[in-house]
Amino acid sequence: MRPTWPLLALTLLQGVSWGVMAVVAAALVGGWPVSTGTVQAWEWLAWGTGALGGSASVFHMHRLAAARYVLRRLRSSWLSREALSTGGYMAVLSVAVALRVLWPQASGLWEAATLLAAGLGAVAVYITAMLYATIPAMRSWHSPLTVVVFFAAALLSGGAGAGAVGALLGGPGLGGLPGLDAAFALVFGALVSLQIRAFRVAAAGVLAATGTGLAGRPYRLQDAGGSRPPYRTQTQIWPVLPAAVRTSGYAAVLVLAVVGPCLAAAQGTTGLVWGAGSAWLGVALSRWMFFADATHSSRVWFADQPKTPSPVRREPGRPYGRRREDSV
Repeated sequence: MRPTWPLLALTLLQGVSWGVMAVVAAALVGGWPVSTGTVQAWEWLAWGTGALGGSASVFHMHRLAAARYVLRRLRSSWLSREALSTGGYMAVLSVAVALRVLWPQASGLWEAATLLAAGLGAVAVYITAMLYATIPAMRSWHSPLTVVVFFAAALLSGGAGAGAVGALLGGPGLGGLPGLDAAFALVFGALVSLQIRAFRVAAAGVLAATGTGLAGRPYRLQDAGGSRPPYRTQTQIWPVLPAAVRTSGYAAVLVLAVVGPCLAAAQGTTGLVWGAGSAWLGVALSRWMFFADATHSSRVWFADQPKTPSPVRREPGRPYGRRREDSV
């Protein structure tokens, strides 16, 4: 699939936002000795990344006037559920941030709003992942592994961001974050390795010789084309990545998102800042590969595959389409 920057920004920043809120919720529930200023900075980071991600999604719409209909299909559309869950998460997070700034004495209300925002953020990440995992035609994504990878990427990027902010502020209570980031990185690396294999299996199952990879059933035409190329050829059908680009891309993902945070964790809190930069670059590259290396079933009809000569032979000197007189 063609990677578009609004989708990249939405899925990445939404994950960072919830990952930071997961750290905040863990600090509250676990009683971490973190300063009030650090926790407030974490919430501002979560709010800022979530707001940027939600704003980026607007640029993915082809017709802004149709945005008012986005919540009409909550019973059947994961896209409608995504809009509702993301909006609800940002609304509750905004309340939590406002309570912390305007009414710091109400610590109980702030903690309740913070934990509620963390829970709604987890729901929003799940729904966003299901939006991709429930597409049968996108063979690379149609798996529960997609949901798990989304959560792992969110925890890695959010945990790394929280650690970097805490290190820059110099607050106490960050001794456990380097080890936690390293654990997130190792889990993310293992899941990405499984995802690489799943993508190769999907690509091998969608070929002219093997078919679409979908179950045999009657199909209906969704896009007959017109004055411009069909939507399938604009978005879903993306040139196959060369083997060298694919190999180097996934190698860079593992180095940046796994090796970098683990080396940073070995330095303790002093390595949290550059470890966060490495983790963010790795997660961003992995999300680009998630779109660019995906295989859609309609590639069978539109992909540039080796062509075989037609077995039909025309008689010399006789054009195509003309009927023989003796066959009338």
